[in-house]
Amino acid sequence: MDLLTKSRLERAANLLLDCVRGWRSDKDAPRLSLSRMITNMSTGRLHGQDSEYLQETARENGVVFDANRPFIAFRDLQVAAQGASLVGIDALSPVFDILRPYSVIAQLGVQVEDGLIGNTLVPRETVVASSNVTWFSNEVSTTGLSTPTLGSTTLTPKIFGLVNQYSRQAVMQTNADRFLGLDLLRGCGAVVNQVAIRGASANSQPLGVTNVTGTQSMSGAALSGASCNQMLQLSSDQNAADGQISFLGTATVRRILQARERSAGSGFVWDNNQVSGRPAAVSSDVPSGTLICGPWNVVYIGIWGRGFVLEVNPYDPTGFKAGLIQARMILSLDVAVRAPGAFVIASSVT
Repeated sequence: MDLLTKSRLERAANLLLDCVRGWRSDKDAPRLSLSRMITNMSTGRLHGQDSEYLQETARENGVVFDANRPFIAFRDLQVAAQGASLVGIDALSPVFDILRPYSVIAQLGVQVEDGLIGNTLVPRETVVASSNVTWFSNEVSTTGLSTPTLGSTTLTPKIFGLVNQYSRQAVMQTNADRFLGLDLLRGCGAVVNQVAIRGASANSQPLGVTNVTGTQSMSGAALSGASCNQMLQLSSDQNAADGQISFLGTATVRRILQARERSAGSGFVWDNNQVSGRPAAVSSDVPSGTLICGPWNVVYIGIWGRGFVLEVNPYDPTGFKAGLIQARMILSLDVAVRAPGAFVIASSVT
């Protein structure tokens, strides 16, 4: 069984057990105040409901509780509808709660898997070929053999860190939970976007779609509606499902294609957030002048652990004098593109 699928099934089983035990419900879900926690940690204290909740979170995830370096599970990063606090929830794919609203590629359908431990092997078919189908002439006929060409991509942890600095006044304001929560979530979403789209292994990053070997390329000079149709065809020729193919470009590329007609009087190339009848989105993380066409569901984001450790530096002498608080978060992740040939990249779009 694919290790990614196995991990999902294990979490589903654990969720079912929790429901049977009946000890967790939305009504009784503890609330974690990020601003209060950061303020208390900056003065060397972590107590009350925050401390109790973080101790229970550590126990559930097999982590030794450390009041100076508390472990925060991904599922705890769901911001309430009114932004009042961070609410613990259960989900089969909890890491999406911190990525989907803040990452374009998460919205386009990338597969995200958390809870990884060792290096993870992601299998893929390296040569697309039709299966050898035999029609039986009678009940004793035999079928021929089909031997797919298989390969694999190994996910290995690549580590990144974020250090944010807040004033004590900002942390103590009434809307601090919403502000700090959104700041943290946007940081996570930005990192995932950047590395999945254009990560470069030379910089100790995961290898992103625009740098992975095996993608198809097209010239973007005077890119037309016919050219975009060809990009869609090239992606579909690699057996990419039509319902999963999307276009992703920069805001400048969108502006160019929104002003360019497919043909006289037939509408524009980029129209109503679609290109060639498929969804189209923009991201500042796409390389300049680039339009990408492909099925983002073949991209896997692997994240080690089921959360992160939040560390607050109470010993910075400069910050102490100015009333500033530094909070650090470190995560390990990697990217695997299972079918790089299904991505078509048009560069230097004009």
